[in-house]
Amino acid sequence: MASAAVVILTAVFAALAVWVITVPIAGVTLTASGRSVSPAAVALVSLGSGCAASISYLIARRFRSGPVIWTVLGCIVLVLSMTGPLLSGATGSVLVVLEVMHVLVGGTMMLGLLLFVPRRMRRAPDRGSAASVSAPSTAVSE
Repeated sequence: MASAAVVILTAVFAALAVWVITVPIAGVTLTASGRSVSPAAVALVSLGSGCAASISYLIARRFRSGPVIWTVLGCIVLVLSMTGPLLSGATGSVLVVLEVMHVLVGGTMMLGLLLFVPRRMRRAPDRGSAASVSAPSTAVSE
């Protein structure tokens, strides 16, 4: 679905914008678990989590309460993902930036999918249904 792809790309570019503001402009060295956080890593992780969120949403929306359950599970996954920077040993401004990236990507995915991807797929009208069968003709034939 094109609208889901747009939401994913928005989340990826939002995370990359935070990286650009933080690393080259502000001069903060982003490290997690002793490794430097590169823009490629930011893009790949954002893209992967965005794809997972989109696929799960596209499946969940087929059910009546699917979007609600998906939103609750998405919030739980977001909170759990935010423990990653904490467990990586990041502190200070690095921890804040990594947490902002998590919230930005997760929030963009959840709000974007809920607002811009239709909840239910619209079905094409069934051409062979009883409603479309014409009534028998009452005209007198010659």
